[in-house]
Amino acid sequence: MPEHDPLLERLLAAGSMAELEGVVAADLEAVLTAFPGWTTVPEPIRGDHQAIERYARRLLLVAQVLGTRGYPGPLRALEGGGDDLAHGWSQMLRRSQTLADAGRYTDSVEVLASLLSELDQMSGPAVDDLRPKVFGRLGSVWFQAGDLEQALVWTERALEACLAMRDTQGIAAYHDNLQVMQAVHLPAVDPEAGARLLECRRLIVAAQSASDHFEYDESNQALGKALAIALAGGERLRADFVGKVYGLRGLNHYYLGDAAAARADTERALAECRAADDPNGVRTYTANLKFLSRTQ
Repeated sequence: MPEHDPLLERLLAAGSMAELEGVVAADLEAVLTAFPGWTTVPEPIRGDHQAIERYARRLLLVAQVLGTRGYPGPLRALEGGGDDLAHGWSQMLRRSQTLADAGRYTDSVEVLASLLSELDQMSGPAVDDLRPKVFGRLGSVWFQAGDLEQALVWTERALEACLAMRDTQGIAAYHDNLQVMQAVHLPAVDPEAGARLLECRRLIVAAQSASDHFEYDESNQALGKALAIALAGGERLRADFVGKVYGLRGLNHYYLGDAAAARADTERALAECRAADDPNGVRTYTANLKFLSRTQ
């Protein structure tokens, strides 16, 4: 590759997907002719791993643009490029975590924002899979930095993205993260609502501990108090806790030998989880109902 390549330099300098597409369209034949030579990493950046990653990602974008214009050859020539690209994204995620762990929260957020900017210019399963993880990482970094407002915003975006893809593991993870963040944030902005949230959490933890120690009546007493708080506490509190309360109470009833009450509460748990769009809860209590049906 020549030391000075104005066409390549314009492609590398493009500040948006539209600008990149414009450069390709303006010199389509020249881009097609030069592309094979560009697959060799330029000498000046061979010792800079991050520069190589940026170069590879930009070259892949150029190949994708050519593919949309009816020239799939360059994209096929980069068959390993997708793996390299994903590796580069993973490295950016790891770097953001390293920076956050070192207390460099602003730098960590900048790395994640840069990664999101790249993802916004691309599409495909790998992009769809990674985007919620970047949202979630942003939520975690802002939480570490003490900015709970931003932490909640980004974690909610991660949860929404996982809900859209029916990613049950992601839904469970970000739902749990949100609950922790809200337990910290809500008492500061709304002491009354925060007190209800914390008391509901305390009662459910106590109920679970009692159930684990075979104290089912005591567990149900705590669950009854938690249920009253959750049902009166608004949509968020209900979505977060009512399904869990009914589910655990149904289990307690089963161990107490009350099959009818066990089934009734498990059905309520399933209905609440469906209303809250909680696929993990739906799966759990559907399985529990099947088990109860077999044991009756």
